[in-house]
Amino acid sequence: MILAPIFALLLIAGAVGFVLKTKTDKPPDFKIAVNLETEVIGEEVMVTLTFTNAGNNSASIEKRNGCLNGQIENNVFEITSGEQKIKYKGIMAKIAPPGPEGYLEIPAGQSVTATVKLNDVYDFLPGVRNYEIKYSAYHSLSVFLMHLESGKDYFTLYRGYTRLDLQYGESGKTKEGVNVEFVDIKSDSRCPFNLACYHSGFAVIKIKAFLEGTKAPSLPQELTIQGGWAGSNPLPNYMPPRQGNVLKIGDWSLVFARLEPYPIAGKETQKSSYKALFFVVPTTDIEDFLSGTISEEEYYILNQQIKGACFGDKGNLIIVEKKTSFSPSGYQGDEQWSRDLEITINYIKERLEGVEEETLNDFKEKNQRVREINAIFDSGDNKCPVISSEDIDETGNKEKETVIVSFSRVGFNSQKTQALLSVGKMSLSADKKLNGYGQFLLFEKENGVWVLKNAAQSWIT
Repeated sequence: MILAPIFALLLIAGAVGFVLKTKTDKPPDFKIAVNLETEVIGEEVMVTLTFTNAGNNSASIEKRNGCLNGQIENNVFEITSGEQKIKYKGIMAKIAPPGPEGYLEIPAGQSVTATVKLNDVYDFLPGVRNYEIKYSAYHSLSVFLMHLESGKDYFTLYRGYTRLDLQYGESGKTKEGVNVEFVDIKSDSRCPFNLACYHSGFAVIKIKAFLEGTKAPSLPQELTIQGGWAGSNPLPNYMPPRQGNVLKIGDWSLVFARLEPYPIAGKETQKSSYKALFFVVPTTDIEDFLSGTISEEEYYILNQQIKGACFGDKGNLIIVEKKTSFSPSGYQGDEQWSRDLEITINYIKERLEGVEEETLNDFKEKNQRVREINAIFDSGDNKCPVISSEDIDETGNKEKETVIVSFSRVGFNSQKTQALLSVGKMSLSADKKLNGYGQFLLFEKENGVWVLKNAAQSWIT
């Protein structure tokens, strides 16, 4: 994703706060413009800096502070996510001015460009985050210091939490040094897939988990996951975290997220066939991680849209965009996101008859920023494979249609009898023809089942 370039022209000569000079000497009359562009490729963030000499004379800048040696050698980028400053973990070059070989001369009217990867030296946060970045650095010129600064740019980055899949009896270790052994199944009372139950039930597993360098526990710890159902509709593939499924290990939290296979009435599950899914999340981020975890009600509504995207038995490839969005333009900075959300709310009020104020308010609150939907969806009959958006580059579907489905978070009224969702579907045919549309969908619960009551088109291509 390349966002629109931001261009900042700084008039350096005599500008208070940009040039430090002696009492007797006059600073050189340099005019350097800095242009910054970001591009997100998977989980990597590339930044391209362009330094343009907008003056009438040649000007020189430091190679190290302009990233012109092909790497970041100083903390020259200011990066924030909300109010949190992103930590710089790279090298810090010496403060003394470099020798003649450490400068690059830019003729008048000419530009130089450098592209570097931020991930090597900046510690980005896990999950889906919105970031703000600008370039800011001093360049030494004899007895003067020239301050160069770009305008701000914005990007959204998904940095995955570590996932660990363990078969019954297996052990594993994550890159964070969290060791986990899947010891036993204590019980599995989850409501079977092919039954309607009054209670969802629970599955309890026994594990041994510890941080590398510490002593393993002598007795297993227990983690619990809740079964799931919505009226007569079971949710077999994903159960959102509940109390008892998070274990703190040092500075990390181990989240018990899923247990397969899901029970089927009349079929006994052998212990050896069980498989557990865990996530390792920084404890400081656990609340944010869990807030992206959807309820059974929300999961059911979203998963019904996945099944509908299969278009019968075509065998299409369904790609779920897990970064939430209520518009096809996606995230373009906090200010634009907030403005688009206000426009969206007003549009829904005008076009979607029957929507309650409570439902709108909840929709607005849940969609204040981009989140990752921590869920694993199911097409129902396995004729339409469902994969997550991070697997797009590793997947090919040359003979069938590819459908990319995106969602907002679901807004509910206080009684959980009305629900509002924005959904987008983009279809790429085998001959590379692209078409799609977006809708706002209004559901109401009747006899324990969510029923579509109204819809309004939001976009079409």
